[in-house]
Formats: sequence, C-alpha cells, structure tokens
Amino acid sequence: MEEPATHAGPETTSEASRRLDEARLRLVHLDAEGASSLAAKLARIARIAARCLAVERVSIWMFSSEHGGGLRALEIFDPRAPEDDIRWISAQSLGAYARMLCDRRVIAAHRVREDDATHHLVDGYFAPLEISATVEAPIYRDGVVVGVVCHEHRGPARTWTAEEADFAVSVAEVVALELATADLREAHEALRRQEVAMHDAMRDEAIARLARGVAHDVNNLLAVVVSAAALLRRNARGDAPPAEAEVIEEAANSAARLVRDLLEVGRAASTDRGDCELDEALHDAVPSLRGIASERRLAIIPDAPGWIVPLSMVRLEQVLLNLVANACDATRAGGRIEVRTLVVAPGRVAIEIEDDGTGIGPGVMPHLFEPYFSTKSAGRGLGLPTVLAIVRGARGAIDIAPAPGGRGTIARVELPAKAPTR
Repeated sequence: MEEPATHAGPETTSEASRRLDEARLRLVHLDAEGASSLAAKLARIARIAARCLAVERVSIWMFSSEHGGGLRALEIFDPRAPEDDIRWISAQSLGAYARMLCDRRVIAAHRVREDDATHHLVDGYFAPLEISATVEAPIYRDGVVVGVVCHEHRGPARTWTAEEADFAVSVAEVVALELATADLREAHEALRRQEVAMHDAMRDEAIARLARGVAHDVNNLLAVVVSAAALLRRNARGDAPPAEAEVIEEAANSAARLVRDLLEVGRAASTDRGDCELDEALHDAVPSLRGIASERRLAIIPDAPGWIVPLSMVRLEQVLLNLVANACDATRAGGRIEVRTLVVAPGRVAIEIEDDGTGIGPGVMPHLFEPYFSTKSAGRGLGLPTVLAIVRGARGAIDIAPAPGGRGTIARVELPAKAPTR
C-alpha cells in the first residue's frame, strides 16, 4: 500500500493537523499495512514518517554498549543513501548531543550547524549526508532513553512547527511500543521453548525408566528361555538337538538384542560427561561408516577442526552410525550420502548427514523420534529415539527435514562446542 502524496504548497493549520493525524492513525495500524516482523514494522514507520514530514531520510538509532558506547542504526529510510552510509556514531562524536537528547522532549534543529544539540555532529554525520535540518525524538524504555528517531531534511534550512515536533514524538513512541512488543514476544517464545524442553526432558526420563524396567523384566524372561533351551539340549537324544531348541535360541537372541537396545535408550537419556574433538571423532568413525554404507557413495567433509563437543567419542559415533544407517535405508545402491561438520555460530557446531534418497513422507515426519515407530519391516524403531536422547543430553538439538531441492533428506545435529585453543 503506497503512502498518500505529501502536501504540496502552503497548508492551513487544519490541513496540516489532519495530515499528521492520518499518519498517526497509520502508525498504530501497522499490521493492516502488511508489516508483521519488527524489521518490516520499523521500515514502514520510517517510510510513513518520511512521507508525512516531507523529508528524504528517517533513521532509527539505538544506544549501544559496544566499542565504548555510541549509536547504532536500527533502520534507515533514505532513497539517496550512499553505499557507505553511516550506521555507527561513536560516543566521542556525540559530544553533548546524548545529554541534550535525555534532557529534551524533542530536538527540533532548524539549522543543524547552529543548534547546540547537533552542531557537534555536522562534520562527521550531517555534512556528508547533506542534511541541513532535523527533528529528533528520544525512544524511551522504562523511563530511560535507549535510542532516537531522526527526521532529517535535505535542502534549505527548515523551520519545524510545534505540530511536526509533536508528530516526531509520536513516531518515537510507536517505535518504543514496537520494540517492547518484540521483546515481549521473544520472552514468550523463550518461555515456550523452555516449557517444551522441560516436557521433552520429562518424556526422555520416562522413556529411560520404561526402558530400564522393561529390560529388567525381559532379562528375567530371557533367563528362563535360555535355561529351557539348555535343558532341551541336555535331554536331546542323538547327536542333533531338536528343532525346538534352535527356535528357542533364535528367539532368545532376538530378545537379547531388544534388551540391549532398550538399555541403550535408557543410558542415552542420561547426561554424557565425556567430550571429544568433533572432526577427529568423525575421522575415527569413517571405517565404521564406510562399513554400513559400503554400497553407497559416502562423502566425508569435516570443516570444524579443533572444536570440542560435550560427547564422548563412543556416543558421537553412535549418533553418526544411526543417522548414516537411516540414510542408507532411504537410498538405493550407488546413492550419495554426505557427512559434514561445520561451525554455525559462536560456540555452536553442526553435523549434517544428507542423502539423495526417497525422502520422508509427510505422514512419517511427526513420528520419527517416537520409540518403536519404524517404516522398516525388521526395524525396532529405537535408533532415532536413542540419537535424540544422546543429543539432548549434550544440550544439543536435532532436526530432520527434506534436503534443499526437494530430493532426499538432511539430518542436522547442532551441539554446543568449545572453540579451538591452538
């Protein structure tokens, strides 16, 4: 939606008031303007204010503690902005400006070179941008000035009216409201994530208790089965044991594997105290990975040298083997599987396993980490729950999604990590 044309020629007082009130109305209905994110709303606010006051440039700045303090640009609307636009003003350059901004309700500088509040900034800011006049209103948070909205005029000196100064204050108040709303939304989202994490932790602990309990019961039953098989063998006549003994032994072996898997889920849900160097652990796991992916084209791309993750090498290899095994199940012979490590943020690394297989159906995706859920006829559905428990125990996260381009799947494990010391 385009802003209405600004006033042309002299206005009556009532016309000017109506124009400013219409702009205020638009500022408080930003959602109707199609702006949803904070960045989109700030951009819309700056554009509306620029059109209403007939200025070429509106900039929104926040005081920052970085680099000894100063102002950092949060949003700039300026169709004529240079490529090397000024987006940082140091505390030293501000001079008395910061104090006057806190002391005044609004700074209406008709001539920036002559105003006590702005003349310190002429050489470093106003002159390079050809700004001759500005009306600036502080942004408040809990009674403290945290930023400023600047309505900057190019051309001949300009005399700001009291109504225009009041409008600048209104713009700053709307910006303050949007910033507070964004912070509140982020706080709610953080609380939601915390609640989800708590729920997941409780579920993991419940799974661990169930696994240990079932494993104990199955072990007791297994002892009976093994004893019965041994008794059949002892009582067998002739050299060959009866077929029933073989059936019992096969069932006992299957039960033993199930017990091991259940116990592994229980152990994985507990905190792993070990740590290892990510790329080194990946290198050590390569023979095992190539063993289970022998009929696939396996590519190993380590790119996080020296980063330490809070998992033992055994646990990390367990994660890799499970995820690569799943990738093998989803790809045909000759398919490609890529395992890579990368640094994704300060103190954060990722392991990605990408395949070019058949992908995951939408009906399967919500159940991937549920115990005993499997799309394989012989699968027990404990591989991914085990991986999830290990990753969460290390304060990490795992996501499985369609690969870019729509073909195949990418599993991404993010873990906290210590940067290399050497």
